[in-house]
Amino acid sequence: MKFILVFVALIGIMSNFLFAQNQLFDSLTLSNQRLYTSLEEALKEPEKVFRLDLSSYGADTWGDQSSTLTELPASIGKLLNLQELDLSENKLVSLPVAIGNLKNLQYLYLQSNQLKSLPAEIGKLSKLKRLNLEANRLVDLPADLKGLTALISIDLDHNSLSNFPASLSQLANLEELSMHSNSLQALSAQIGSLKKLKNLEIWDNRIAQLPEEIGGLTSLERLDANSNSLTNLPSGIGNLSNIKFLNLTQNSLTKLPASIGSLKKLAVIDLSYNALVMLPAEIAGLSLLQNLDLTSNQLVSLPAEIGKLANLEQLDLNVNKLGSLPKEISNLKKIKELVLFQNELTALPLEIGNMTNLASIDLNTNKLTTLPKELGKLANVQVLVLWGNKLAGLPDEICGMSSLMAIELQDNQLTKMPACINKINNLIKIDLSQNKVSAEEKKRLTDLFPSAQLDF
Repeated sequence: MKFILVFVALIGIMSNFLFAQNQLFDSLTLSNQRLYTSLEEALKEPEKVFRLDLSSYGADTWGDQSSTLTELPASIGKLLNLQELDLSENKLVSLPVAIGNLKNLQYLYLQSNQLKSLPAEIGKLSKLKRLNLEANRLVDLPADLKGLTALISIDLDHNSLSNFPASLSQLANLEELSMHSNSLQALSAQIGSLKKLKNLEIWDNRIAQLPEEIGGLTSLERLDANSNSLTNLPSGIGNLSNIKFLNLTQNSLTKLPASIGSLKKLAVIDLSYNALVMLPAEIAGLSLLQNLDLTSNQLVSLPAEIGKLANLEQLDLNVNKLGSLPKEISNLKKIKELVLFQNELTALPLEIGNMTNLASIDLNTNKLTTLPKELGKLANVQVLVLWGNKLAGLPDEICGMSSLMAIELQDNQLTKMPACINKINNLIKIDLSQNKVSAEEKKRLTDLFPSAQLDF
């Protein structure tokens, strides 16, 4: 009987051991496992080690560099149950081939080292989900990387990649790919095979063109390609049917493809600091767009179709060459801030009075000589910026802007304010510097607004 009990107990122990060897924890359960911080300590009971932190982050707080790794011992390969390994903030120049023994590894953090290459054996980590290689010296990735069939996220930011590694396009389950701040000249057409990719970060590279095949990324929700050398976009970009965020600032785009209007889920697009001279009428198709930034382009006009962006909340058009605005812009009922400084506007459409949700208007440094009386309908505007224009007078209807708190009119040709200006009870700032205001008018305004900031 005693023999049977011992035998059963032995079987139980063996079963638990085998279970531990093959069990993969979810992220929450894994985070509750003991965290080892010494390889020597971990090797005393290797079968019990699921988490190991050998990073030197913070180790030099008092100038002590003794814990910084320059080489990872091959004995790391004995931790067969290891699921999370943090080697960040060290001075590793290579990894041992024994890294391939860690068949249960799910998370591998190697950021901020000095790695120039990875061993082929890293491709044996078939259960790896996240791999962080940021801030190393990688110039390429091994073909064997395709073995990381469970990988959903890889971070390659701040390396020395000049070509798109072919092995990346074979990671069929990849959802997050970050390669910003490298020296990439182009993206491979094979990138279109990453059907599950949701987030692509390729900003701060030297990419001159996106492949037509980028349209194959039908799960993509976020694309950040700012600070590259793009001069145009492929028509295939219109196939990104799930994209919500698109950042293309600081490129050299001169036009947008008509297919841009097919991005029905797009909420934010940043096109600032490019060379756009016009927008396609198809932009009307961006029915869910909330934020459109067109700062610092070469726009000379806007299509009437911009008025169909019914969900637009923020529109930045400053530093362009706009000589006029289409009356349809007044259909943008959700916009609260109208930013149009440094353009060439000589007049505003009468329909601007329909934009009743506006709280702020900035029209500085334009060529306005008059303002439409319809401006007085904008009872919610609190800040009105009109400095640097050619205004010789203001319409009396401006006194209907009952919420106005600040009005900046410096550097115009004004001699007085409307007689009814005292009806705006909330005014706390009036800037009339660099105008031709008479002494009598200055005194009148000072008496009307004794507590306000008045600049003459």
